[in-house]
Amino acid sequence: MNAKMERFAEVSAEAVVLIGKHWTELYGNANLKSDLGGMIELERTGNFAYFTLRTETGELAGHAGFMVFRSPFYGAMQALDVFYYVLPEHRGGLGICKLLKLAGQMLKVNGVSQIMISHKKNQDLSVLLQRANYEPSGETYEFKE
Repeated sequence: MNAKMERFAEVSAEAVVLIGKHWTELYGNANLKSDLGGMIELERTGNFAYFTLRTETGELAGHAGFMVFRSPFYGAMQALDVFYYVLPEHRGGLGICKLLKLAGQMLKVNGVSQIMISHKKNQDLSVLLQRANYEPSGETYEFKE
């Protein structure tokens, strides 16, 4: 497996397939709306970073997307995960660790000082995230009405 940073705009047709599979796995519905044009525009302005995990034959096996922004409090660049996903048939190895570690390294090289990543409450990925050099720093809560 090879992890690299790619332009979302150039691979969005492949990415949308993974997004659909991801949503089907999580919510049972691949028809949730995603704003691909918005991600492409954010990428164009430097506010979205996209990373891929590909097989040796070039097949897209996983991906991760991060919002990148300047903190109004610290003045430093920060990144927050929007999604990360690896196809079930490519899980079990360290592909996700490779993908998220590369994402962290590339974001840092590009001036991001703090990278935040979360996981679903029912999917404890803390061991994998720690293998990819992410450390726990708190909990994320989602507002519900």
